[in-house]
Amino acid sequence: MFGQLLRKEFLLIGNTPMLFWMNTLYPIFILCVLPFATNMDINSIQTIVIDQDRSAVSQELCQKFFQSGYFLSIKDDEAGGSISYQEAFELVKKGKVDVIVTLPKGFERALYSGEEADMSVVVNSINASKGAAAQAYSQLIVGEYQKELVEKMDPRRTKDPIEFCQKTLFNFNRNYKYFVIPGMIGILVTLISIIMPAVGVVQEKEFGTIEQLNVTPVKPTLILLSKALPYWIIIVLLMPILVLMTGVLYGLWPQGSFLAIEAISLLNAISFTGLGLIVANFSSRLQQLMFMVIFLMINVLLMGGVFTPVSGMPIWAQFIAKLLPNYYYTRDLRSIYLRGSTLIDVTQGMLYMMLFSIVMLLLSRLTYHKRG
Repeated sequence: MFGQLLRKEFLLIGNTPMLFWMNTLYPIFILCVLPFATNMDINSIQTIVIDQDRSAVSQELCQKFFQSGYFLSIKDDEAGGSISYQEAFELVKKGKVDVIVTLPKGFERALYSGEEADMSVVVNSINASKGAAAQAYSQLIVGEYQKELVEKMDPRRTKDPIEFCQKTLFNFNRNYKYFVIPGMIGILVTLISIIMPAVGVVQEKEFGTIEQLNVTPVKPTLILLSKALPYWIIIVLLMPILVLMTGVLYGLWPQGSFLAIEAISLLNAISFTGLGLIVANFSSRLQQLMFMVIFLMINVLLMGGVFTPVSGMPIWAQFIAKLLPNYYYTRDLRSIYLRGSTLIDVTQGMLYMMLFSIVMLLLSRLTYHKRG
């Protein structure tokens, strides 16, 4: 009897276009589009330079800004020709300019005479992340140029008192996509596992067939399992495709164990399937189910560390985030992709997801029995 229920679910997925595309093409489409749309690398900062000195040094420093790849010059025709500080500030207020760099008259003379050479960098920080990045980039560019000037003026000074050596680990190019893509995979696995089995249960209620299932000799546990198992199998089969896509499209190949990816993906799916079934047991209509699922998903995704690190959240938010299995899933998936972690390295997260899965599945069984 259980085999017939399982066959019915697979036939339903295959014969229902929406279910079929949601479980096949939708994850592929999301992984093709969203990593580009959610790129948080900050460049092309709209910049106006007011060079009142017009000297070789001031012009060279201006070029350093625009050659860095972070700052984009607002040309004269866009800024209205020769521009004053007040006019530039008005453009900042309108949101057309992010940074104003001002080099006063006598800038080069002050540098070569040993006096303090003033310059100002005004940053629009309505977008706090962009403002902080613009400020940091400006300080870096000016600092590097200052070092070059010191070496030119005093060739004997070939070495700084402190030699600064920096090494980037794991994400060598600091590519933000490499941080986001494992999180995107986590979103897809979570969406499929929490929504699809729950929709199957609620549709049985809407069609009036749930009563027929309840009077059969099949145990409630097997009824729920028949709703969940097809989607667990789909997720296991989907993972090689998603891994291949991340490698081909973005050059991001797992440095660690593929078996570990499959294991944690399956555990994450089981965890959220249990949660979805609990919600489905208390929903009589599809609209009611979707309302509750959307409420859950917003909180789960925002607090799971997909786009921002959990360590930057308040203590109370960190506590809640660490109760959710997708926190461990996203963390461990990134570790497998970038650090080269193996199955043993992600044991802690797997144990927690296993515990969460057992609790959720038990609760889904108990709540189904009460409603049945």
